[in-house]
Amino acid sequence: MKKNQWRAISLLIIASVVVVLSCTKHQAAQYVGTCDPNVIYFNKDILPLLNSNCAMSGCHDAKEAAAGYNFTYYYGVMSAVSAGNPTGSKLYTSLLSSDRRRMPKNAEPLSSSQMEIIYNWIAQGAKNQTCDDNGSCDTSNIKYSTTISTIIANNCAGCHSNSGAQQSGGGVILTDYNNLIAQVANGKLMGDINFASGHNPMPKNGSQLSSCDRNKIQQWINRNYPNN
Repeated sequence: MKKNQWRAISLLIIASVVVVLSCTKHQAAQYVGTCDPNVIYFNKDILPLLNSNCAMSGCHDAKEAAAGYNFTYYYGVMSAVSAGNPTGSKLYTSLLSSDRRRMPKNAEPLSSSQMEIIYNWIAQGAKNQTCDDNGSCDTSNIKYSTTISTIIANNCAGCHSNSGAQQSGGGVILTDYNNLIAQVANGKLMGDINFASGHNPMPKNGSQLSSCDRNKIQQWINRNYPNN
């Protein structure tokens, strides 16, 4: 076989390998059915948390990808993760750091419960999984101090906190009770998270809150949004 023919075959093989790797890299999330409360899911638990605190405009979003990290999709996040090894993952250690390298930059650090979510997801293998939690959605004991504030903290607080509101949150603060119920009273909170016509879909540039989380917020509102 002539040299040029070998060269053509070699290039074809390389191209085929690139295509296969590309398809593998961009495979869709794996749907695993009903959510297991002991499992951390990327699309339900991790991506909203990162969208709210890390993937904002000018940081680790798709446009800027600060320091080369785009945290708006699974494989962008995995560039900073060593599956099964939280303390060997830059995603976790940069959030844990106490010096100038700590992330989120110029913002409040993630809470211990949020850090635990990220730690456990990585320790469980950092899988790209999604699930359905509506069938097991418990709305019997909804409290602002635990249920509602946690949903807001994990999905909205990065943009709508004291430090983030002016930068990317349109001046709206959602991290305390009085500011939150102001958005409840004017109908914006439910309109936005339900992606209703005429509203701004929230979380911004992120996935819609799960039907269970939206149901919990609606049930809390239906009970006259107690500050409990």
